[in-house]
Amino acid sequence: MCRWLMEKRPKIPGTRELDRRLPILPIDVNAVLQPTDGVRVTWIGHATSLVQFDGINLLTDPVFSARAAPTQIMGPLRYRLVSPNLYHLLDLPEMKIHAVLISHNHYDHLDSNSVFELNRRFPEAWWFVPEGLDGWFKGCGCKNTKEMTWWEEQELPTHPNIKMAFTPAQHWCQRYIKDVNQF
Repeated sequence: MCRWLMEKRPKIPGTRELDRRLPILPIDVNAVLQPTDGVRVTWIGHATSLVQFDGINLLTDPVFSARAAPTQIMGPLRYRLVSPNLYHLLDLPEMKIHAVLISHNHYDHLDSNSVFELNRRFPEAWWFVPEGLDGWFKGCGCKNTKEMTWWEEQELPTHPNIKMAFTPAQHWCQRYIKDVNQF
């Protein structure tokens, strides 16, 4: 069994302490929808951010579920839920996601519920995914995928002047019991 599953996890502070240390702030939907002259990053939670520049909207490692697990019945709960008005923002007709960047396949960075919902809402979005995951995303219905390996660069097809680059990271991957470092 994986050593990290057996390790004692730190005690999560109670709601009052989390509200003080890590409050859930509402996303300023009007600000996010306004064009910006620079780069705007809206942190959504854990590794999920909305990055905006030059009229382009990118999402990183979208995880909107309550649990980072294969099922929402059991598994580790988020410390903090995402801002409730995130869903309002993503449902606005003027909101568009051009690309989604996935760093690796752990459940706290790659959530199937979020992938299905984003693909339903933004079918024209491009998915930049690590090598070995193209089939998984196609199985989720994502048609616009770009599978990448370390140091590879790919253009955003809708904006050829924008390139995504995958840089190496010292990290392991696992999604199921027997697929350690397979993708």
